[in-house]
Amino acid sequence: MPVNGTASPSVPASTGYDLGSTIRYTCTGTNNIIGSSINICQNDGSWRYTAIPVCSSVCYSAPTILNGDYMPKQIYANPGTSVYYNCISPSYQIRGSTQATCQATTLTWTSAPVCQRVCGNPPGITNGTYTMNGGNAFFEGAKVNYTCSKSFRLSAASSGSNPLNENSCLSSGSWQHTTPTDLPSCEPLCTSNPPSITVGSGIPTTSPPYAVGDTVAYNCTSPSPALLFGNTSNLCEVFETWKYPAPVCRQGYYILTT
Repeated sequence: MPVNGTASPSVPASTGYDLGSTIRYTCTGTNNIIGSSINICQNDGSWRYTAIPVCSSVCYSAPTILNGDYMPKQIYANPGTSVYYNCISPSYQIRGSTQATCQATTLTWTSAPVCQRVCGNPPGITNGTYTMNGGNAFFEGAKVNYTCSKSFRLSAASSGSNPLNENSCLSSGSWQHTTPTDLPSCEPLCTSNPPSITVGSGIPTTSPPYAVGDTVAYNCTSPSPALLFGNTSNLCEVFETWKYPAPVCRQGYYILTT
């Protein structure tokens, strides 16, 4: 029987163990067994294992993790001993502490990390970028949001399948949206008003920003009465570029003819 341990079932006082009997050793307190925790009475009356196990203040082997491993390898570890984990593929990254330690009070290990699938960089969009919703790695479930550079406006994906203009890292290690039609786009804008009226006064009938192709109409405010001479509207051609010079507002009347 091991020191600081027991055997079950206990030795019968008069008859001993029957051939083929199995006994199990357990340790008292938090000690762990070094050696075999069972023994078998063989047909010739001998025990299969001649060495009696030892109850000692050690931890068993450190916990294993999926898609990862640890070093150094050891069957038993003294309290305070640490092992260090890493993932076996670049497609996985450690989440949690890379270290686990044998605890003296319980002779168990501190929590082991997990190796979780990660995605590569998400697909980008022209004249825009993405921002990550927290964290510093693209783990499974991570989301990114797309935004546009200055003078561009975000337009939803043409497929209609991505109304939130975001992307998610899937358990397969790929991104949920990868095709151009599933990604938002950045359309150029004219972020300022069209050329201002300098002769007389007037204002555009709408306010910026304007998408390329938008038309803005002018309206004279003075002198009064005023007539608009020149192009009565302007066109945002390329971002920050207007097609026509400003019209002028001059005093006058329209003559009605019959």
